[in-house]
Amino acid sequence: MTWILGVALLGPLVQEGNPTPDSVRLKNGDVISGGITGLLEGVLTVATPYSKEVKIDVAQIQGIATAKAVVVLLVDGELLKGTLVAGKEGEIVVQSELAGPTRAIALANVKAINPPEEKPARYQGFVALGGSHSSGNTDRTTVSLSAEATRRTEDDRISFRLLWNYGEERDRLTIRNTFAGIQYDYFFSKRFYGYLGTELYVDEFKDLDLRTIGSLGAGYQAIDEATLSLFCEAGIAYINENFKVAADEDTVAVRLAGKVAWTPTEGITFSDSLTIYPKFEGGVLVRNEAGVTMKLWEGWALKFSNILDYNSEPPGTTKKSDWLWLLSLTYTFG
Repeated sequence: MTWILGVALLGPLVQEGNPTPDSVRLKNGDVISGGITGLLEGVLTVATPYSKEVKIDVAQIQGIATAKAVVVLLVDGELLKGTLVAGKEGEIVVQSELAGPTRAIALANVKAINPPEEKPARYQGFVALGGSHSSGNTDRTTVSLSAEATRRTEDDRISFRLLWNYGEERDRLTIRNTFAGIQYDYFFSKRFYGYLGTELYVDEFKDLDLRTIGSLGAGYQAIDEATLSLFCEAGIAYINENFKVAADEDTVAVRLAGKVAWTPTEGITFSDSLTIYPKFEGGVLVRNEAGVTMKLWEGWALKFSNILDYNSEPPGTTKKSDWLWLLSLTYTFG
């Protein structure tokens, strides 16, 4: 009698120390036991005591059973929490923790199991101010203002850029141009995304009243790390140019773009952004922005920039290439 009572008391403790593992039954009849880590992007991950994590294509799964409650995210955004029990082939059956109704759900309608916590939006960018003034033998004033801001989430990214330059010598205007751009990226996967963007450009000395470029296409984020970022894009663009004197033009072009930012050591960052528009009717537009940023103290830095604006078929007597060199005091956030 004492032995039977001891087994009755110890039985639950032994069972608690060795919990029933989760199990995944495959369509070929195999059963994989362990602990289900999660399901994301059509791949179920199972931690096993006898090997590394096992990754299983959802298309090969017949059924799933869990010993503990899991969180199930459906494609329509609904969240369920409960244990999974055996069901029909290609389905999971969720038994709510609150003793609610049992629900059978097709695996095709499951976006994730135990989805990772959604990270908050990340903001980063800078504001830069540069300028010079001289008087005496040379009477010259120049001012430049630039800004860039990016909002990034797990699913999308919004980028904004602005550059304004002004200069005069002996009360005569010598520089006045403005560039602005905004782009929206939606990530279909961790690296691949689609984009929609607009650029505006005005230049007093290029006879350019307003150049408007609308574009859409696809991009690939090859590297996205704190010290190195690299992406490339390709798409189609519509270009409309309004000139002060020359005849207005509009055309369709291919858009090719890429950007790299590299921080080889703390406090110094090299960056380069290149955009090329080969026009269908002939001619090409090129804009390249390169820079070196050197940290001064928290949030503040000096930035040395070089900007090339190239038009293979400029209006009238304007030159094909314009080079701009800037030295600016920069405040960085994010």
